[in-house]
Amino acid sequence: MMDDDGFILVESRGRKRKKKSSRVVRSSFGEKKEDLYVDRDEEETKRFVRTAADRLRRTGFFDDLSASIREALAGRSVQEIVCYGIGRVSAYKNSRVQFAMATLLKEDLRPVNGASFFDPFTSKVDTSTMKSMGFKNIDRNEEGKRSTNGATVYFMPHCDLWLYSNVLWANWSKTKLQDTIIVGNSFKAYNANTSFTGWKIDPDENCVFRSIDLIRETQIPVPRRASSSIQNAFNNTCVIHFPTLSSDLASSILSSKPKEFSYADLLKKS
Repeated sequence: MMDDDGFILVESRGRKRKKKSSRVVRSSFGEKKEDLYVDRDEEETKRFVRTAADRLRRTGFFDDLSASIREALAGRSVQEIVCYGIGRVSAYKNSRVQFAMATLLKEDLRPVNGASFFDPFTSKVDTSTMKSMGFKNIDRNEEGKRSTNGATVYFMPHCDLWLYSNVLWANWSKTKLQDTIIVGNSFKAYNANTSFTGWKIDPDENCVFRSIDLIRETQIPVPRRASSSIQNAFNNTCVIHFPTLSSDLASSILSSKPKEFSYADLLKKS
């Protein structure tokens, strides 16, 4: 039988299979969830990532996502790819598929200053795997507050609303936002239903809601023929950018800065 990572599962009487465990983890720098995981070593993890990358190429989803990012770039070179909240690539299928996409984007877009990653729950194997595949580890929890220095792609599928807000907060000016490209959940969907967040947040204090009239959002549908892992890892994925901020409306919206979020403060409100 073939598993969703594309490898043949062989059961043998004399060989013990790696044990699946249940653990409470936190995603998007905080949110609790319980999931099944299988810890794998670095070489096995890299094999799975490469297999996922091949599948992403074959489905056409990578081509669609890359084309949308290039449209947002409008001829500019990418200075950096920043990956937030991918999670444990040695343990979770969704994380491996998302990281596989990040490796394809790095290869395709060739960021001048490379690609970086941060998730507070990465293990030593996760960090070693991603570094060996050309990604730099961000050594502290920025909580999404990393400012652009030229065109920057923030790769953060399925992150929490407050984390997207902090990315915008760190770039809350015309110059910085024009260099900000986010691969993540639909901002328009958040705006239509704030109950998605799970947090008690005043929309007026959140950069996502405040910027909704300034964004251009392109949804990238996952092809039906894609595996369940790809479907789960990238449902609701959009490319979000700020194509023109020269209007009076933009000046008015950007004249005051919404709230900066910290996970500790959000816990107090939840």
